[in-house]
Amino acid sequence: MLTTIPRSFYTIHSSSNTVYATKPPTTKISVVSFAHKSHAELIACMLEDYKLKTLEWPQLETENHMILPLATRELSELSIIGWTKDELDMYCVQNFLDLITVNDIKKSKSSFSLLGETYAYEVPDDTCKNILETKYLLPSQVPPES
Repeated sequence: MLTTIPRSFYTIHSSSNTVYATKPPTTKISVVSFAHKSHAELIACMLEDYKLKTLEWPQLETENHMILPLATRELSELSIIGWTKDELDMYCVQNFLDLITVNDIKKSKSSFSLLGETYAYEVPDDTCKNILETKYLLPSQVPPES
């Protein structure tokens, strides 16, 4: 079944350069994105409420399960940033992260189900080397171009 890729994605941030990511037990760290800004805001409010009550950010209980309180207030500590799919793909590749996209949230009496996809990025070794050199070598360490 072919799904339509949203034009915009929204991610949760605690500062402008920290994106909400999770580490499912069987995969590498993944950025969590949302197809709808209102869904990102809802989950961000739940994350803030959890932190307010426990003084720590929540972790996955199992591979696909996290217990969060219902959102009871407006966002204060977290923010939402919009991306195009290409921008988000590039961010993930450059930071060696996978991507989870939440396309819909279904509410039942006692829980929410998040529906979406996961994207695992396979990056060739030469590309990884170039990314790391670009990010971490000082200008004086960069070899001259031939």
